[in-house]
Amino acid sequence: MNMDRREFVKTTAAGFAAALAPRWLPAAEKRGRTTLHAFSKNFMFLSREELCDTLAAAGLDGVEWCVRGKAHVEPLKARAELPLAVKAARASGLEATMVCTRSHGDGTDAPEEGDIAETLKICADNGIAIWRPGSFVYDEKKSLVENVEAMRRRFHHLEEISRTAGVKCAYQNHLGCFGGGVYDMLDIVRELDPAHFSLQYDVMHAVFETPVAWERHLREAAPFISSACLKDCNEFARQKEDMWKTFRTVPAPTGIVPFERYAKLLRSLGVCVPHSVHFEIPLPKDDRKDLLATMRREVGYFRSVMSC
Repeated sequence: MNMDRREFVKTTAAGFAAALAPRWLPAAEKRGRTTLHAFSKNFMFLSREELCDTLAAAGLDGVEWCVRGKAHVEPLKARAELPLAVKAARASGLEATMVCTRSHGDGTDAPEEGDIAETLKICADNGIAIWRPGSFVYDEKKSLVENVEAMRRRFHHLEEISRTAGVKCAYQNHLGCFGGGVYDMLDIVRELDPAHFSLQYDVMHAVFETPVAWERHLREAAPFISSACLKDCNEFARQKEDMWKTFRTVPAPTGIVPFERYAKLLRSLGVCVPHSVHFEIPLPKDDRKDLLATMRREVGYFRSVMSC
């Protein structure tokens, strides 16, 4: 990378960050802020270097790399590609401490997802601290109690392989999957070593799945959260229709997620963790200026409400 690119990224990002500083906050609240990272899945139309430059210019702090088949880092090529991804991030002044995989860690992964034990060792060797596995789904042929017991074994295995590799697993609560509303997995999480197993809290999925109870559940989950996600969606499930046909993500804060309440609750609980912004909204892929403007709007909003 040449000096022109370094200076461009540094100057653009610094200027944008200054413009976004919420001057109406009291001085005590300005001192700390939640770091914002971008989930790379939504940017496959950009090379690793282009993506990192764009994220820095948009005012983000880091990148959560997808280590998945057909992603910026493919598991079967992780030994060669992950160091390049980390280098590209750091060259743009970004953190690269989190990755997302599709692995369930139990030998059931598709061949293109590689050997998760080997992938995690490569992650640890390259400064990755947190990895996200794929979500587990309920077996509808079994009772809830039977499902919880099956998940208990799987979670313990995720802790074990994370311990062996020297990284921390962060399981995301995902709509329609085990732990979607958080509460059903908390008893299991309490059994696990927090040095190697944690939660990646997704407020959108929690609010959508448990609109009445999400705040109560978040209070219980708070000690186990090592990272979190930010995105918004359109509305609650239409009970007379197929939810997946009506559900869609939207720019923040135009959807249902009460981000200001969420941020206030995090502060009251003392939770200050990296947040991964999921740009799951229409992105102008062919116009870099419009792309940057779209991203800056999202980042600007999240900067205005998230602080710790």
